Amino acid sequence: MKKLIIILLLVAFGSATFAQGFFTPIGTQKWDRLVAQKGLVKAVNPEMWVLRPAVSITAFKYTYNKDTKKAEVSNYLASGLGIGFQHYIESDEGPYNNYGANLLLLFNTVPLGTVETPNAGVSLAGTFSALKLIDIGLGYDFSVKQVFVMGGIKYNF
Repeated sequence: MKKLIIILLLVAFGSATFAQGFFTPIGTQKWDRLVAQKGLVKAVNPEMWVLRPAVSITAFKYTYNKDTKKAEVSNYLASGLGIGFQHYIESDEGPYNNYGANLLLLFNTVPLGTVETPNAGVSLAGTFSALKLIDIGLGYDFSVKQVFVMGGIKYNF
């Protein structure tokens, strides 16, 4: 099942990269071109949804400990990439990403110099992003087979 999910994500991500300018940031020129393609009028403060690649760094996670029957918060250093469906508006005659949703494949990292090292592994997360960088969501860690709520930062190209 895990391999199937990873393969499907890679195929979806790979097919989306064929779109022209997928990895280039949405600057003023690209924004103007997208507005014209969609038939929107710049004088009316256009807004639109755009499919964009996303890079994420996760800082913390909340999990439920079955033994102690308590919710626990812990540091969770993970980074990864995925795809986002982002909402853009025009602000100061240029694009501004105000919110969106992301599907991310996170790679858990092992901190150097620590006595307790978490299991390194792969997680799949669905997140909601706001104000360009803030990212919160729900994920599943395949290495410990546990669902978690996470928060961190995300950047869409």
